[in-house]
Amino acid sequence: MPPPVTSPPAPNPTSTASKTPVTDAINRLLEEQATTPYPVLPRGTKLLGARVKDGVAYLDFNSAFNQLANMGDTTESEAQKALRHALQGIPGVKMMAVTVEGKPFQSQMTDWTTPFPIADLPAQPDSQRTSESNEVRP
Repeated sequence: MPPPVTSPPAPNPTSTASKTPVTDAINRLLEEQATTPYPVLPRGTKLLGARVKDGVAYLDFNSAFNQLANMGDTTESEAQKALRHALQGIPGVKMMAVTVEGKPFQSQMTDWTTPFPIADLPAQPDSQRTSESNEVRP
């Protein structure tokens, strides 16, 4: 007698859509920030959307993120570092840009809408850069 035929499990219609690694990483950061006594991201900040295009992670936050502009240059710098660190190691993400509810984040310190690198690259003399670029493999 042949073994009974089984069908693969049906998808769960109540499950939410799968999240991207970028969304997961930023939401983890926001959860951590919510529990720390001195957060670098404003309390109540939520990620409204994230997409990656041409190596740039575009992050769109709710209006709570705007409070960052009033938290001082050091806190803003630390917030940027925290976001960059959260995105490091995600394949295909080389840079990031931030908007608030689809509009540019207004900051006196940094232009958050112009994509900036996720990883800091150490400064090297041009001669070293040239020789190392020949050794880089995809």
